[in-house]
Amino acid sequence: MNAVTAEVLDSNQQSLRNLKIYMSAQVLDLHGLWIHRVALGWVTWVETESEFWVGMIAFAQFFPVIFLGPLFGVLADRLDRRYCAIVLNLSLTAVATVMAAASFAGLLDIWVILALSLLQGIAAGAYSPIRMSLVANLLAMEHLARGIAINSLAFNASRFLGPMFAGLIIVTWNVSWAFVINAASYFFMLLALVAVRPLTRRKADGERREVLDELLEGLRYVLDNDLIRSMLYLAITVSVFGRGVIELLPAFADGVFGRGATGLAWLTSASGAGAIVAGLWLARRGRRPLHIIAPLSALLSGLVVIAFALNRSFEVGLLLAACLGFFFSTFGISVQSLLQTRVDDAFRGRVSSFWGVFGVGGSALGAFLLGAMAPQVGLGVVSIVSGVLCIVLCYPVSTAVLRRIR
Repeated sequence: MNAVTAEVLDSNQQSLRNLKIYMSAQVLDLHGLWIHRVALGWVTWVETESEFWVGMIAFAQFFPVIFLGPLFGVLADRLDRRYCAIVLNLSLTAVATVMAAASFAGLLDIWVILALSLLQGIAAGAYSPIRMSLVANLLAMEHLARGIAINSLAFNASRFLGPMFAGLIIVTWNVSWAFVINAASYFFMLLALVAVRPLTRRKADGERREVLDELLEGLRYVLDNDLIRSMLYLAITVSVFGRGVIELLPAFADGVFGRGATGLAWLTSASGAGAIVAGLWLARRGRRPLHIIAPLSALLSGLVVIAFALNRSFEVGLLLAACLGFFFSTFGISVQSLLQTRVDDAFRGRVSSFWGVFGVGGSALGAFLLGAMAPQVGLGVVSIVSGVLCIVLCYPVSTAVLRRIR
């Protein structure tokens, strides 16, 4: 009995140690990520003054998750997750370091930006499902909820603070230093991954099939479940026709409002502030209201996108950007919560990877499409059309979900 008690205490101590180390590094990593994203969008706009290229660079960063997310969602249960995370963080650190060096050397033209963004997107796309599944190996069950809560708070806080830091860095120093900070944040995460020690959790050795067969099985599971199918449909629709506008904030900040890098930081931070409010508000909601919040947020996001596109006042734009952050976050958190409570554990990894494809990949696709069309018809017009499509395409499924819960 004493030996068992000692083993449990050691496990809890190791879990708490992992929690402190990993989550501290995660906070730095997320802030570095947002600093990098704002700086990259800004340097792309300065280099080209093209909505197309702003959208293309966003697309290059995020579209690899479409192809790599489902693959690594299956492989995450077969490989040593910590080892994979270390290798992928080494890759991300190397790419960020090269980008910083190229920026200082004046070699960061649009083609170099595109190539490095694509490399970063490939590594990040592979890392995404590994990172989501690794947390369960690092923390004891009694600490897992706390870890997820800290991660959510860190993500939303970084959306608010990261762009502010990015604006200060760009205006006060140089955009190159933003890339240095991002490389440093990856390096600290790398040190954390080396320092943590996963808890031992044996899994049953079930029969393994081909990766494609398991992916198709997961897809059939999604198609056969009405609620999960509806939520993932709304997810890709909102991501493409709603969140795609967020990726074009550099063009709005300078091309529409004429506020430059400082305006971009304020707009992105306003969006992050709205996301924080959404997270705090949803923390007080029960499970049932999520069935109402998710479809309503999908429709309201389209309305706010239209209002943001029609607006020409920077101050009103800040308020609307906060509303965008609020509704996108209420939608995203609600859908993820519904998926986690409704999905069978055997399909959790694959369904989560589909969410990553639709949520992250859809946003990249939306940024690419909007950026490609904006030079032809205007940024405002294409954003209005995007908002209208978001409402029109979400309306039938949203109303069907709301009718089912009555």
